[in-house]
Amino acid sequence: MTMKRTYFPKTRLSKLIERPGGMPRDEALASAQDGIEEMRDESADEIERGIAAIEGFVFASAKNELPSEAMTAILWQGDRIVTLAGTFGYGMIDAVVRSLCDVTGGLIRSGSRDAAPIAVHVRALRLVAPNSKPLAGDDAERILAELARVAAHYEFTSFAQSAAQLADQPSAAAGLP
Repeated sequence: MTMKRTYFPKTRLSKLIERPGGMPRDEALASAQDGIEEMRDESADEIERGIAAIEGFVFASAKNELPSEAMTAILWQGDRIVTLAGTFGYGMIDAVVRSLCDVTGGLIRSGSRDAAPIAVHVRALRLVAPNSKPLAGDDAERILAELARVAAHYEFTSFAQSAAQLADQPSAAAGLP
C-alpha cells in the first residue's frame, strides 16, 4: 500500500499563522471590545440619522400610502440600523427594527402601500432610540407585544420564521407540489 502525500502551498496567511508572537486571544478580544466601545457614540448618532430618514419617508406624504421606492429605502435603512444595534448591544432597537422590516417586507410582497403599520413601528422606534428616555417597567414588552399584534393583523411572519418554515418543507422550497 502506497501513501500519497499532500502538499499545501505556502501562502502569506499560513506563514503568518506559523510565526511566533502576536497577542494572546483574551487580550485581542478586550482590545477589539475597546475599539467597538470607542465607536458607540458615533453609532448612536448614525442610528438616530437612520430613524430620521425613515420618519422622513413615512411622514412626508399626506396620503396614507408609500411609494415602493420609499419602502425599499426603509428596508435599506432598517438593515443599517439592525447591523449597528446588533454590534452595540441595542437589543430593543434591534427587535423593533426587525419587526419594522418584517412588516415593510410583507407589505411589499403583498403589493400594499399602506403606511399605517410602518408609522406605528417608526413611532415605537423613536421611543427606544439610543438618545431617548429609558422605558419604565414592562413598557418594552408591551411595545413588542403591540408590534407583534400589528404584524399578526396583516398576517405577516418574520423573514427568519418564513425561511425556517420553507426549510422544513423541502418540496415547497423546491417549488414542487
